[in-house]
Amino acid sequence: MKGFNKNLVKKYLNNNCTVEEANLVLHWFETKEGITFLEKDLSPEPLTGKNNLRALHFNAEKSINAIKENGAKLHILKPDTSITQPKNIFWNSSKIAASIILFIGLGLSIHYFYVESPNEKIKVAQNIDDEILKVTSKGQKTVFYLPDGSKVKLNAESSFKFPKTFAGKNRIVKLLGEAYIEVAKDPDHPFIVYSGEISTKALGTSFNISAYPEDNRINVALTTGKVVVGEHDNIVENGSFNNIFLVPGEKYSFDKKNKTNSKGKFEQEEIAWINGELIFKDASLKDLERELERWFDVEIKIKSYPANYKPYTGHHNNENLRNILENIKIASNINFELKGKKVIIR
Repeated sequence: MKGFNKNLVKKYLNNNCTVEEANLVLHWFETKEGITFLEKDLSPEPLTGKNNLRALHFNAEKSINAIKENGAKLHILKPDTSITQPKNIFWNSSKIAASIILFIGLGLSIHYFYVESPNEKIKVAQNIDDEILKVTSKGQKTVFYLPDGSKVKLNAESSFKFPKTFAGKNRIVKLLGEAYIEVAKDPDHPFIVYSGEISTKALGTSFNISAYPEDNRINVALTTGKVVVGEHDNIVENGSFNNIFLVPGEKYSFDKKNKTNSKGKFEQEEIAWINGELIFKDASLKDLERELERWFDVEIKIKSYPANYKPYTGHHNNENLRNILENIKIASNINFELKGKKVIIR
């Protein structure tokens, strides 16, 4: 589980995750790393032949709907590809050892393939509804184009779902994690991004959305053009007094806990990642832990909080992890130990 947030998986398996968190975990289960986890790490026996997860029927979005309807419960069933329409989906802890098969029998198949980017392979899943899902793990970033010509830069530990062909009056995509999107102009077909509890609507513009399930806020930062941000139904139906319009340089921020929103200016460090820059401004140790784990695909363990820790400010352009840690050590009074993919901070 080296490239994914193991705490999210633990919460999922313990039936304690939110719908957003479950969505991200389900998408990860479709990746090579996630499949390996299901087949080897969770199951005492390898899954082969008809029981192989790659042959199972699975659809993340409908799984999320099932979670909502059943109180965010994890459904664990014995592998059986012959199931078509189960009448009762239920929790059965005795079948954990068999493996996890999530909401099979929804009548949809997924076919997997890879697309190459300069530095890594990004997993893509295409189902019979002609939707494509791209998923990045920690330490991965990728760039791709949508059917309308829009350009997407997908940050680490994120997923992006879009149709093979845009149809209807709206161009709708779905994001978990972070992406910078340069929307192709089409005044007759608004571009709508679903990200957690909010949606962002644009015609032809460039903006960044950060909507990681484990973060407290969803942020939308606009660099060019205009967008409107609000609740899903209000955005699609063109209007509500709750919707907020942004102009370049402005940011919308939604507090997931308090269900409140605000608008203001965004800082350059919020979108620096698209140029390979990692910028910190008065970062806490927890902020550093979260960002460095995503950026470098490492596990950071804070043994003890340094008594004289100073919030860290620094600008790093395509630097390696050790160099960044050395800078933090000097500026913020920490000690660290780097061994392979593990960092211990004291």
